[in-house]
Amino acid sequence: MYSAHCDGDFVVFLIGARPNGANPFTKSFFEIGNAFRSMVEELESDPTLGYMGGDFYVGANERKSTSLHVQYWRNYESLQKWTHTKMGLHFKTMMEYMKTDRIEGVNGIWHETYKVRDGEYEAIYGNMPPIGLALATSAMPETKINNGQGRMKRPSKKQQA
Repeated sequence: MYSAHCDGDFVVFLIGARPNGANPFTKSFFEIGNAFRSMVEELESDPTLGYMGGDFYVGANERKSTSLHVQYWRNYESLQKWTHTKMGLHFKTMMEYMKTDRIEGVNGIWHETYKVRDGEYEAIYGNMPPIGLALATSAMPETKINNGQGRMKRPSKKQQA
């Protein structure tokens, strides 16, 4: 068993898309997927952007297939700066979406943003390679202090000072 550890506050950004038509395998939906991959490559190529890592998931239920990318960011300001940089892929992709898919309604997009304060999170992994926060930050062995209750009660570095 192991846990994840991140020094300081961080941001969890969930972003996804889904096809709205009867056919989930449209050209425009694959273009969104390709754009997601290109944006992640851009983020991973420059550590100064503040992106710490993330994972892609695909879910399916009665409401259709939905893609999800869970991202971890150093802070909200870094996320905002990257999404609004006119030379970046996100800005260009959003402008294209606003011209086509938004009007036609062929594909839906969504995102949620969460600010996580230092020490106010809990993560546990068993028989798993690093994933999620542990992949984006660092994995650490579970100890008596580093168990579920200990992780949620541990003082942040700010509180220790």
